[in-house]
Amino acid sequence: MNYLFLEDTRSFSILGACLLLLGVFVRPVDADQDIHACLPNSIAMAVYGPDGHGVFADEKGALYVMADVDVPTQDSPKPLTASKQVFAYPANANRDRWGRQPVWVVLSTGERKVLLQELLLRQGSAVFVPRYGSYRCHQQLRKAEASARQKELGIWADNGMVHASRHPARIEAHSGRYVLIEGRLVSLGKTRSTRYLNFGRHWKTDLTVTWPSRLDTNMQTYLKHKGMSLSDLAGRALQIRGVVGVKDGPYIEIEHPGQLHVLDRERKPQ
Repeated sequence: MNYLFLEDTRSFSILGACLLLLGVFVRPVDADQDIHACLPNSIAMAVYGPDGHGVFADEKGALYVMADVDVPTQDSPKPLTASKQVFAYPANANRDRWGRQPVWVVLSTGERKVLLQELLLRQGSAVFVPRYGSYRCHQQLRKAEASARQKELGIWADNGMVHASRHPARIEAHSGRYVLIEGRLVSLGKTRSTRYLNFGRHWKTDLTVTWPSRLDTNMQTYLKHKGMSLSDLAGRALQIRGVVGVKDGPYIEIEHPGQLHVLDRERKPQ
């Protein structure tokens, strides 16, 4: 997957981020750092790493990657120091084509435990990419990312990966890259197999967001947490995240409900 922020000449080290966060932010778990919102009811696995590609491994050589976040360029990260225990909780049973399983990574120093994904997001060293977590978990990760964005930390220093839906040509220029788009939804449409969200009146040029109709039930469940339904989306200010494609104008295909976020009660879209 290609990311808009990979064009940035800055690089971020997972090791550096971990050490900085462990030294500055680690404290007993509180309401803002409830790691259990993301952790499944499963046994933790001790892991080591990460390597230069952000991959962790256990003592048997099985490989793991962080779930629901992506970190941009990495500056030759080294393994975490032995004094920091690193545990992984499976986010999904499936492994990718490289044999890596997505996990939630917890750093432990004595009684202090922190979720690595959340800390990287809070520092502005990662972007939230919803795939596996629950609604509650995603709200926590989204809040961490929003905090970094508000403070213009890390990858949010120039806010270059956020675009307004009213500028489809600018969005189209980032084809193949993961971006955030904010704007007011004009209308919804649906065929037998696909749901359409139209952010303009000219479908040949304006932004369109789609998802397969089979995702409707999951999307409805997700929206219920905000007291809304699909029919309530028209006219709402939304934030969409995903990879930009081009076909009769720019489009993003949603694969997980967490890629759509209602902004109305939070702030006006840019």
